[in-house]
Amino acid sequence: MGQPLGHSRRVASLARMLGHAMHGESEHLRVAEQVALLRWSGCTANAEGFSHLLGDDVAGRRAMLDLTLDAHSLQAVHQATSLAVAHCEVSGEVAKTLELGNAVETGLCRVFETYDGTGRPLGLKHEHIPEVAYQVVLAGDLEILSRTHGVETALNWITEQSNQRYPASLAALLVQNAREWLANLEATPVAITDAVHDKDVSLTLVGDVIDLKLPWLSGFSRQVAQLAAEAARLCGQSEAAIDLIAKAALLHGLGRAAIPNHLWNTPGPLAYGAAERTQLASYWTHKACAQINELAAPGEIAAHAYERLDGSGHFRAFASRT
Repeated sequence: MGQPLGHSRRVASLARMLGHAMHGESEHLRVAEQVALLRWSGCTANAEGFSHLLGDDVAGRRAMLDLTLDAHSLQAVHQATSLAVAHCEVSGEVAKTLELGNAVETGLCRVFETYDGTGRPLGLKHEHIPEVAYQVVLAGDLEILSRTHGVETALNWITEQSNQRYPASLAALLVQNAREWLANLEATPVAITDAVHDKDVSLTLVGDVIDLKLPWLSGFSRQVAQLAAEAARLCGQSEAAIDLIAKAALLHGLGRAAIPNHLWNTPGPLAYGAAERTQLASYWTHKACAQINELAAPGEIAAHAYERLDGSGHFRAFASRT
């Protein structure tokens, strides 16, 4: 979605603050946090569609979210209901696979619906949209727009969207507290909580979601993991090492999401500048995995997947010392 790493965790913290201001401590805070953390988990499913629609799926969606997308392109996005359907289906299935509960699944499937009934993909009326969806969308708008345009402009726009994008009462509560909450967000590092960590998460699921970025890579991460594990076994590696290598294989394409699809889809050699952008995929894989203790070790291996013995690989361009 063209957002910096940590965006979803910041949104989750803001959604919790908003939820707490409304209802205090209760189960709904866990739901709000999980919806915020998984809100963009379906973004790989429609990356190819956005690439066809906007040319650059990463920059285009960033512009869509920070309100800098031109009017013609924005209208085209609003008419492309199938993109919202694909996103919601995948994010909902992710929550279902993780057994996070119906409230989280429903919230994820309603984050593109709006208070006035003009949202996507179903154009639902307000009474059919759970409050958690509004909480997360408000938190996301505040986080993105305050970074991009400043707090004052962000709050003015959010106020203008009252009873259109979200309920006026909820928007007013956010506006009233926004400066304090943003200050708290900056003063306290956003930690990964146990919100979606109370059970194991299959890295096969992560690999499958990664592969959705490009339709021609369907099943690629699973196949790489199987081949890598078998190669490690034939080399006499321990079971622990084989498991680590298989995990790394499932993760090695993670950074691909940060690179526009049109570059991956270009036939033949890429121009120098374009080639350099694709080489950053391994960097983003390393950067993302390093933030999660359980993924640090396999992520370190995954980030070396495109290095070469002669030093011609990326992103570190390491050469073999043997």
